Amino acid sequence: MPPEISFHCGDVIESNKSTLLGEAVAKRFGELPFLFKVLCAAQPLSIQVHPNKRNSEIGFAKENAAGIPMDAAERNYKDPNHKPELVFALTPFLAMNAFREFSEIVSLLQPVAGAHPAIAHFLQQPNAERLSELFASPVEYAG
Repeated sequence: MPPEISFHCGDVIESNKSTLLGEAVAKRFGELPFLFKVLCAAQPLSIQVHPNKRNSEIGFAKENAAGIPMDAAERNYKDPNHKPELVFALTPFLAMNAFREFSEIVSLLQPVAGAHPAIAHFLQQPNAERLSELFASPVEYAG
């Protein structure tokens, strides 16, 4: 059995930015301009909502100005970058990109209608636009 090899992706990139990122990306960003994760998705993953680039920059700047340490548990923005996602499956993988029927979402949200204004707003008129607003609201509310 070959020996286990361990390395930090950031260290590898740092050692040869121009080759691994390309000249333009290395000059413009100095690092990967996105969050790189390798996940084992043996179990279903949770729904995630990530801020866009502008909101990430604003949130990161606000937390820095507030003096929140980078390793603080209450910190939301570890960097100013957005978090676009891409799946590259190494083995067969079932990805679901959809939501329940509106009537089912409404019945699940009714008991918590007062928890956030966006929930009540969606429940008044359940449609795709309001569902999108509902899922974006925690990010915009915090940012």
